[in-house]
Amino acid sequence: DGAESVVDLADAHAGVGVNVLEEFVVDAAGDHVVHEAVQAALCRGVGAAAGLRHCRAFGVVFNVQKFSIHDGPGVRTTVFLKGCPLRCQWCSTPESQKREIESTLDGSITYGKIMTVEEVLVEVRKDSIFYFHSGGGMTLSGGEIMAQHEFALTLLRRARFEAIDTAIETSFFTKWEIARPIF
Repeated sequence: DGAESVVDLADAHAGVGVNVLEEFVVDAAGDHVVHEAVQAALCRGVGAAAGLRHCRAFGVVFNVQKFSIHDGPGVRTTVFLKGCPLRCQWCSTPESQKREIESTLDGSITYGKIMTVEEVLVEVRKDSIFYFHSGGGMTLSGGEIMAQHEFALTLLRRARFEAIDTAIETSFFTKWEIARPIF
């Protein structure tokens, strides 16, 4: 079927990066089609290059905030992931608590977007000149990054593979087996 041919193409082109997915897996509306077999094929190529054993090529991102100066050393790009199981009353980003993409009742504002690791890194790389001069890099925040631990791990390892400094903001609300690879 179509998915098998996409997987074959992803396997054949995995060396060029996760963005190969955008070339082959787009539905009629132009949106990404998330298919587990395609993710696995891409992770075999890209994941192996970055030293990954497990890989999730997609995540739900709430916001990518440029020029953050309070989320780690230096100038940083903070990537806010959606999803948090805690529901703290004092949460500074309550719109990031649900993992699903949400919209206001009138549809004028959308909270969250499915992004590939490569799409996130394209945004992060745009500020790399600031990282070099300030000792900054990329910070993962949320929500709670452990709610998307596979995506977070993949994103962190790819950033480190590209010599981008990383930091995380987490409540550590997860099992140690899940958190350990991230640290």
